[in-house]
Amino acid sequence: MSSRHALLLAGLAMAALPLQAADPPRWILEQAVEAQASSVVLPSGAAGMLVVTRCAGCAPQSFVTSSRTRYFVAKDPVALAALRAGFVAAPGTAVTVLYDARSHEVTRVIASGSMTAALQPHGERRGARR
Repeated sequence: MSSRHALLLAGLAMAALPLQAADPPRWILEQAVEAQASSVVLPSGAAGMLVVTRCAGCAPQSFVTSSRTRYFVAKDPVALAALRAGFVAAPGTAVTVLYDARSHEVTRVIASGSMTAALQPHGERRGARR
């Protein structure tokens, strides 16, 4: 490579440095843990502890819950009691626990949509008319 090309490449690299520094800092606000419903122990009330064991042999992780914690099946909000019943009825359901990276407070618990059928009373289908 000639010195002229080297000088050109060095100049381009130097010109790109201010562009990289102009990017705003990125902050991790939430983190997530994924597990099966059978590996998640829900809190007994609005404020409490939620325990997740990601895999067989993995150490359990504890998180704080509060009245701000929200529970969902897919995109539909559900009550904590309904989610607990769904976990019993469908223990293989995939669950994502999202929590604040600093405080470890759970912000949301989201069960996959496959749990929807387990939450409906027997004999009824969503949207069925009587």
